[in-house]
Amino acid sequence: PDAMIGPTFLVAVGAALPPLLQTSRAAVVRGCCAVAAGALGSGVGGHLGLRPAWAATASELNSRLDDKAAMKIFKAGLELAAQGADPESQTRDLERLRKAEDRFTLLVDELAPNFAGGYANRANVRVAIGGDEALRGALEDYSKALELAPEGKDAWVNRLNRGSTLVGLGMPEEALADLDMAVALSKKDILATLARGAAYHALGRWSAAAMDYGAAIAKNPADVQPFWLRYALESFQLDRRTEALGIGRRTANKFDLEPECVLALCAMLAASPLPADRDEAARRWGAAPAPVRMAAADFLRSPSFGTRQWPPAVVAAAEAFLAAPPASAQLAPAAAATPLLGAG
Repeated sequence: PDAMIGPTFLVAVGAALPPLLQTSRAAVVRGCCAVAAGALGSGVGGHLGLRPAWAATASELNSRLDDKAAMKIFKAGLELAAQGADPESQTRDLERLRKAEDRFTLLVDELAPNFAGGYANRANVRVAIGGDEALRGALEDYSKALELAPEGKDAWVNRLNRGSTLVGLGMPEEALADLDMAVALSKKDILATLARGAAYHALGRWSAAAMDYGAAIAKNPADVQPFWLRYALESFQLDRRTEALGIGRRTANKFDLEPECVLALCAMLAASPLPADRDEAARRWGAAPAPVRMAAADFLRSPSFGTRQWPPAVVAAAEAFLAAPPASAQLAPAAAATPLLGAG
């Protein structure tokens, strides 16, 4: 059957909420919805080892949408959702998202109450809308989708999304069962692995979090991503300083205008017993554009810091570094016009 993918939404890795606008901490998770174009195993399919339509499981039946009117509403919801949340520009249109939510509500309330994809896509839209009330509604919808299609081919995505939503609602312990299953069912998909790492991080289980972030990095070690910083922080907390500094340097070199990356690396370098590392901290801090350095100096007091949940060893290193910043930073040329990236 043809697969129809629902709207995208963002799950912030390591954040207390899954907000739409945290580019450097977000992983895009596609909303799941498999829609059969025809009856599964119809025609000559039985000769190919497929089950006939009458033998379909409840999960398969509840993953189909055959009614034309229902399909029209469903497609309208998908279109509005795609227009309402753009993962590339990190923008959202709440009016369109609300309209998408209304379409999916009409679908599941009146036209296709047993269609798992309707609930899953309404949940995705509610996550994109954001806020505790919307997240609680999304949680109910993901649960309903899993109740209707527990063995659907995209069930792991619903478990990933439900688990990530639980983390967003401050319930990382409760999220682990779903995230463990998402990792297993997806054969260690990188998004599922990162989401579980975020839950471990929120629980302060640094070693387990480092294992998941490290496994995600190993899948594509040449492609430096923002979540690499999380692995560096966990490694520093675990006293794996060489690993922490190596990964931290690669991350900060790529995201050199991200205040969080600048502060984290400089703090870890300054805490090193090696003079060369401490000198590097001073050089990097002094070379950062003035606006980036100012934002980095204020990072521990910023609202976004609470969502980052830095490990205590890194917080202590950053506090010590900021208490006596390198004098060379005062000699660095100002760059007030330098554009900044997202809040990191």
